[in-house]
Amino acid sequence: MPGREGCDVRFRILGPTLVSDGTSWTGVGPAKWRSLLATLLIKAGDVVPFDQLVHELWGDHPPKTATTQVHGYVMRIRRALGDPRGRLLVTTAPGYRLAVAPAEIDAQRFAVLASEGRAALQAGDAQRAADLLGEALALWRGDALCDVPPTSLVRTETDRLTEQRLAAWESRIEADLACGRHGVVIGELQRHVAEHPLREQPWHHLMLALHRSRRRAEALQTYRRLRQTLIDELGVEPCAAIQALHHHILTDSGQAAVRAVSQLPADLPDFTGRAEPLDMIVRTLSGGVPEGPPPVVVVYGSPGVGKSALAVHAARAVSSAFPDGQVYLDLGDPADMLADLLRSLGVTAIPHGLQARAARFRSMLTGKRILLVLDDAARADQIRPLLPPTGDSAVVITSRRLMTDLPGAVHVELDVFRHHEARQLLMRVAGSERVSREPIEADAIVRSCGYLPLAIRIAGGKLAGRPAWSLRVVAQRLACESRRLSELTLGELNVRASFDKSLRLLPDEAVRAFRLLGLLGAQTVPAWVIGRLLDRPDADDVLDELVDANLVRLVTMDSHGQPNYRLPDLLRVHAVEGASAIPAHDRQEALRRVLGFAAVTEAAAGKR
Repeated sequence: MPGREGCDVRFRILGPTLVSDGTSWTGVGPAKWRSLLATLLIKAGDVVPFDQLVHELWGDHPPKTATTQVHGYVMRIRRALGDPRGRLLVTTAPGYRLAVAPAEIDAQRFAVLASEGRAALQAGDAQRAADLLGEALALWRGDALCDVPPTSLVRTETDRLTEQRLAAWESRIEADLACGRHGVVIGELQRHVAEHPLREQPWHHLMLALHRSRRRAEALQTYRRLRQTLIDELGVEPCAAIQALHHHILTDSGQAAVRAVSQLPADLPDFTGRAEPLDMIVRTLSGGVPEGPPPVVVVYGSPGVGKSALAVHAARAVSSAFPDGQVYLDLGDPADMLADLLRSLGVTAIPHGLQARAARFRSMLTGKRILLVLDDAARADQIRPLLPPTGDSAVVITSRRLMTDLPGAVHVELDVFRHHEARQLLMRVAGSERVSREPIEADAIVRSCGYLPLAIRIAGGKLAGRPAWSLRVVAQRLACESRRLSELTLGELNVRASFDKSLRLLPDEAVRAFRLLGLLGAQTVPAWVIGRLLDRPDADDVLDELVDANLVRLVTMDSHGQPNYRLPDLLRVHAVEGASAIPAHDRQEALRRVLGFAAVTEAAAGKR
């Protein structure tokens, strides 16, 4: 197993003692050999005096041949290590030194991983903490140094390692609970408290896991068992933290009851792709800790790219971790949204005003595990009053814009599908057999749809609703750009309407710039073009608006350091449509400015 410092683990003491010569693992031979090696490993990097080695092996009554025997044990251990010249097990007056890096000993590697895991837990990254602590605990193969005679030094070390193991296990359970895996750890906790009945932290975790799993009676019974055990064995009451948790379970800490709600929309039965962003969202939402801030994920991207579908799919994947409810809101005015939230949670007397409603909402969520799905946010100020107070709850937001002014949020950007994902969605909606029969036409359809999930779903839906149609019919209808957006509508699904909604959120100058881009008919344009189209020396602010709204994308920098921007396929078609609404004189003047500047630039380049 590679060490974190570029070394390989060569010594295993977290279980039976094993050494590696670089190719295979072997035992260390008789008990005296193991005692000698264990002493050197416990003191790794330090010189262990010869007299101390003798005392560890034979106590106060060593044989007359002790010196010869120790030398013989050292020779055999060196042979087992593939170290005949003593470069690893070094003879250094007044004894021996094992010259190894910490990462070469499994106990040291365990300590590093456990420390990193606890640090991640304190930093609020519960999933990383669970992973690191799980990796640390996996190094254990039994009781530490279990095949080494228990000398005073060995007993002290095994007691220390055992305590570290128990502490790491308790931290891993805490991380699992913070990730919402309370139901998974109950059995493990029940076995642990039976083996270690006087360690209070596992009892606390067991009560919490049972309570969060809606097994209130069992949680209270667990408290009674612990209390009786402590009184019988030690004559003391449970610690303050456990008594507080017991009171919370009995009374819910005096908070108003939160009615469990489940408002998530139905998941798409043909949900396709998005494995990487889905994994990131699920891990983030599952990683909150009660003492920290709530995990917040913002899924953003161009209109029609599938943000809401991904958010709902991810929310359903983690819904069991939020037993107190899953709330879905299509965003609007924050005060109105809070009123809707409070009603959904069982409040009948809604406070007046944004601040009062936000305060009531936060007080109700303290200690509760609720997941909020906030769909189609336009601004961060819509979100802030709706954020829960602690990491017990979590939030996933969809937005057409990047929300850099929402501190602590994890941003997940969605782009159009890759080709194979687009084909897969078309197959799932229209039928795999039909798509397989006309692969060339299928490719033409997804290309005409610009690989945009909304457009592909519409095209596939039309095919599903018209079994007699061939794929060629739809491919031909979409081939003509001037009628493409008119074709991409099905019931309430409408690509043009989705684009128009994004444009309505923009300043007038940004909308005008977007439509003027349609005059060029090009997918990629340099930044200076925007300024010339608008007749402005500097149009960076307009470009920023278009980029933040995910209507154009920064793709490359040219040889002069000028950024180039790309209009996604269907948005370019929409811009071309919009350009026709600009008065003819304005269109001509805009083109004249662009072409004139290009000619001047080209002439200047020729003179150089």
